[in-house]
Parts: sequence; C-alpha cells; structure tokens
Amino acid sequence: GILINNYMNRASVQINLDSKLSEKFDLGISTMMSRSLNNDVPNDNFFESPMQIVAQSPLTPTRDTTGELYNLPTTLYFNPLLEAEFTQSNNYTFRTIGSAYANYHILPELTLRGEFGGDFTNLTSDRYSGSQSNFGQSVGGYGEAYSARVENYDMKLLLTYANNFSDAHQLEVTGGFEYQPYSQFYSKVDGQGFPNDNLKTLASASQIVYGTSYLTEYRFLSYFARANYSYREKYLFSLTGRLDGSSRFGEDERYGFFPSASAGWILTREDFMASIPVVSFLKVRASFGVIGNAEIGDFDYLGKYGVASYNGNPALYPSTIENPDLTW
Repeated sequence: GILINNYMNRASVQINLDSKLSEKFDLGISTMMSRSLNNDVPNDNFFESPMQIVAQSPLTPTRDTTGELYNLPTTLYFNPLLEAEFTQSNNYTFRTIGSAYANYHILPELTLRGEFGGDFTNLTSDRYSGSQSNFGQSVGGYGEAYSARVENYDMKLLLTYANNFSDAHQLEVTGGFEYQPYSQFYSKVDGQGFPNDNLKTLASASQIVYGTSYLTEYRFLSYFARANYSYREKYLFSLTGRLDGSSRFGEDERYGFFPSASAGWILTREDFMASIPVVSFLKVRASFGVIGNAEIGDFDYLGKYGVASYNGNPALYPSTIENPDLTW
C-alpha cells in the first residue's frame, strides 16, 4: 500500500465440478476457499495515524542523533512514525463458500432438484500497541485479541414441471421449500502491562482489562410456488406465492404470505412491428406483489434481560418488553 505498515495479501482456490451420472441423474459442486491477511493502521480520526503525518511541520526532524524517534514536544502532534513502528495489527480471514446440486428427471417434463449451499467465515484479529505507542505508553503496552465465526446455510428442494403444447403454449410450474439457518459468534479480550515489546500476546499481559463474547442466530423456512405461462412467446403471465417463516417473530406471527402476479407483452414479435427495424426488442410489462421485511433484531419479540454487576455480584435486569405480536 501507500502507507507504511499497511498491506494485504490474499490467496484463494476454486473448484467446479459437474457430472451426468445417467440419463435421469446429474449433479455438481462448486467450492471457493480463501485466506487473507490485512495489516491495517489506525484510522484517520487520530493524529497518531500515519495518514495524518501531513499535519506535522515539514521542518520537524524524525529522529535524534541516537536514532530514536522524536515525539512531543519536538513534534507538533504525536509522532505517527512511533505508531507505525510500535503497533502491530494482523487481521486473518478464512472463508469457504460452497454449493452442491442434484437433478433427478422423473419424466421428461418433471424434474426434482435439490440444492445445498454454505458460507463459512472465520476471522481472527490480534493487535498490539507497544509501550511507546500513543495508546499503550501509559499502560506498558496494550493487547487485543478478537475472533468471530459466521455460518450461513441454504437448502432448497424444488419440483418443476415444464411442457410445450401445440407449439403455441408454454407452461412451467415450480413448487418447493427453502430452509436457511444462520449463526454468528464472536469474542474479544484485552490486556495491558507487558514486560517488553517483544512479548505481544495476551499470555504476557499482567492484567486482563476487558472480555466479552456474543452469540446470535436466526432461521428462515419458506414454501413457494410459481407458474409461468407463455402464448406464442409473445404474451407472458406469471403467478407466484410465498409463505415465509422467520424465527425473528413471535411464535404465532412467524409466517407471512406474499403473492405476486405479472403480465408481459413482447411487441417486437407482432407482425405490425416488422416494418420498424430500428426497434429490435420492445416489451411492456406490469406487475403487482406484496413483500415482507424481516430485517430486525434476532430476538426482539422476547422480553430480554441485560447483565450488570451489583455490589460485586452478577445481576440481571429487564432491558426490553416482550412483544409477541411482532410480525412481518
């Protein structure tokens, strides 16, 4: 990168495989795995960031005669070179995205299809602010360790009927269901007071000053059906219905029904458009549907409790009011 001690490297591999095992059965898989390392610097809201080195006077020397970096009061602000030299930040991301499918052709017009996919992310971050950095100089060095895990799965089963009648009517009907579980976990621990700047892991910290962990999850279960009809590939009609359920809503309000309908007319397939060669494709389409929104907190329908300390003892207190009628 253009900033000292700011860089990134990444490696990835991808595998795709499709196989036709018989006239009735075919399957395939796709997998992508990646590993990245990002060494970042403090953001530019702080004057110790190397991004803010332009705020220093251009006449300010960087080091004294012994080779030590200058700092206040010789510099106008905290010397960003100290931050670059005595701060270490490594962010590792391991991610795997995979999917698989299988088709079974029951009849030439009837196909059963199964799909499975997953997105898995593991993130670890370790940061050490040394004894001469702006953040660690008053506490003898400050260390942070962070880890997170995200798992997102998606499973589908579909049954599709597709047929042409008299070369004028095309019909496709699909029904199926989808299940999507999601979970996320993270933990963070901070420590301070290190014997020297060569010992940078929390095992060397004299005091653990902060720690937390968090787990959340949700589930979606959907049933759907879709019918597409075309007459001479000019007049198009579509009907769709979805019954979506989400664990984010109360037990009696988890499902919502969302229908939609559309109609289209491809004018360029009509004979009267043949005399207008400048228009290669023209389509008129109208649609109407109902959608739902489930982008809320994972457990907002429950009466939740917060955690506190009272007289040195652990305690719980009500933080939100139960709302069993929360829905789409």
